[in-house]
Formats: sequence, structure tokens, C-alpha cells
Amino acid sequence: MTNAEFLERVPEPWREQAAIYSDAMKDLPPEEYQQSLERFVRNVSMRNPDDVPLTPAQREAELAKPPKPQPKKNDIVAAIRAQLKAEAPAREARYQKAARPLSKKYGLDIESDRSRLKKLIAAGQRLEVCARCAGNCFFPEVREFETYSISATGEVSWVPCQIEVKRRVAEKIPKKFAAKTFDDYEQTPDNRRAIGMAHWFLDGGDRGLYLYGGVGTGKTFLASLIAKRLIQSGKYVQFRNMPALLGDLKETFNNPQLSSQTVLQKFQTTEVLILDDVGAGKLSDWNVGILFQLLNQRIEAEKPTVITSNYSAEELLRKISAVPYVDAQDANRIISRLKGACHFAHLGNRDRRQ
Repeated sequence: MTNAEFLERVPEPWREQAAIYSDAMKDLPPEEYQQSLERFVRNVSMRNPDDVPLTPAQREAELAKPPKPQPKKNDIVAAIRAQLKAEAPAREARYQKAARPLSKKYGLDIESDRSRLKKLIAAGQRLEVCARCAGNCFFPEVREFETYSISATGEVSWVPCQIEVKRRVAEKIPKKFAAKTFDDYEQTPDNRRAIGMAHWFLDGGDRGLYLYGGVGTGKTFLASLIAKRLIQSGKYVQFRNMPALLGDLKETFNNPQLSSQTVLQKFQTTEVLILDDVGAGKLSDWNVGILFQLLNQRIEAEKPTVITSNYSAEELLRKISAVPYVDAQDANRIISRLKGACHFAHLGNRDRRQ
């Protein structure tokens, strides 16, 4: 989104403030800059149309006014209580009007079930906004990535926002797998156990997964299906190819605005991490150190990790042990952590792409 496109999306009264905001944010990295502009647009779009910013002249006039004397705490409390008391009849009238149809629909009593009816009213108001949403809404006062659901019996619960689910699936999962489901995944005698372990993990398994096998055996495909299902259930997921992750870290070496620790932290702290192609390419002691740091942090935080690799535990151990400046103890430590944190599942060696 260019600056001109950004200003075009902002309502006219807010464009001066938007231009100032855009100029203040322009030194951010491109991706963060775009995200900040999107946040501004979302915040403005949710404002009351009558809520417009002050003009420069109005701001100067406000600043020129002498400061008001600060009231005492007791006076503030008394004023709030008086205001609440004065507004109570109007609030009660609004509640009665909104609660009456809901009490009939769900068989609830307006007085004794007041708390539950208030939840239903709030959920209904939120869902009215969600029904009109085109993916640009933003509710800073509620949990991100979630909206309400009302059951047939009037139970209110949180569910993932489906527009945000689609957006995150598109962002996190390789494009060719984004529309796929488990029904599209061919089951064979070689991968049957791995598929079973994937479902076990999605049902709340207490450890991560290490999916390994030859080239073209469907490891990334299965990991993508796991990631998609997790995102649809409201989990925060990071899906990254290990060589690409190492490349992201290397880019920080010549960029003073980024630090490798900042990049690494989002993978260390995410709810579920999916690392694709661990052990691929030429390894160095630095690569091995990053892998150990990442795994160790996640294990200590008890956060699950799903890993795909062309190598079994023994093969990966041999490859890491052969890296210059990496001793056998360090290599064994990595494999030991993998075995402690993950269930291993072999997908065979038949190339399904051929």
C-alpha cells in the first residue's frame, strides 16, 4: 500500500492526522510500516462518524486554555456515582428492551438471569458488526482473532474469526497447500502411522511431532494440514522452512534496525512452531547453535514443535556430528532434546511426486 493509497482509504477528516502518522512511521521496516498503516485504517474505520479530530486552530485554542483545577479524589468519586445514578433509568430501559426478546427465545428470566442476558446482548451486538465485516474490523477491547458464538440454547462462547483464519492460513502455509484438507492427503501403508500421530497431536497430544522420510513423501503437505487445523481452532502458529529461517537471521547482520534475537523470538514464543526441512543444506556450527537454542527455549517453555526432515534421528545425528567445530556431545544433546520433545513418525521413502 503506497502512501497515496493509504490516505485514500482514510476518511477526509482524518487525512491530516494520517499524513503525520505515515511520516512518523516511514523509518520502520517495510513490513512493519505496512502493518502500522493497516492498523491506523482499521482504528479509524471503527470510530463514530461524528468523532472527528480537532483542526490545528482548535488544537491551539485548547492548548491556550488555562489548566483546569484538579478535583479532589472524593469529589471525583461523588461525581461518578451521581452520574451513574442519573443514567441508571436509561440503562435499565435499554437493558429491558434488548433482554425481552432474548428472554423469550432462550427461556430466561429478565431479573434472575440478568448476567447471562447481558452476555447475550453483548455477543449479539458484536455479531452484528461481524456480519458487516469485510476483514478490516478491529476490536482492541476484546481478545484478538476471536469473536462470539451463540448456541441454540443461548450459551455464549469465543470462536476464531473465520476471516482472520483465512488470512492467517494464506500467510502461514505454503500456497499450494492452503486450500487442502486431510481428505486430499493420500493414505498409504508407509504414512498411516504419521497421519494417526497428526490427529493425535491435533486432539491435544502432550508432545510435538518429528515427521521424517525421503524426498516427496508428503512431509510438508502433512505439516501444512496440521498448521491449518491449528489456525482454524484459534491457535497461534508459525510455519517456517528451516533454511529460510536461517536466511532471515542472516539478513539481520547488515540491518541495524533488526536483531537476530528479535526475529528468533517470535519462533521461540509462538504457541505452536512448525519447522520444515530441518537438516537440509550445508550445516555450520552457527546453524546447529541456532537449532539448539530454538529447541531448548521451546522445550523449557513447554511449547510444542512439529518438525519435518529427510533424516531419521540417527542420520541427523551423523550429519550434525560431521559439522566442523561441533563436538559429539553437542550433537547428542540436540537429538536427545528432539526425542524428548517429539514423537517420531516415518513416512517411508517413496517419492509421491513421480
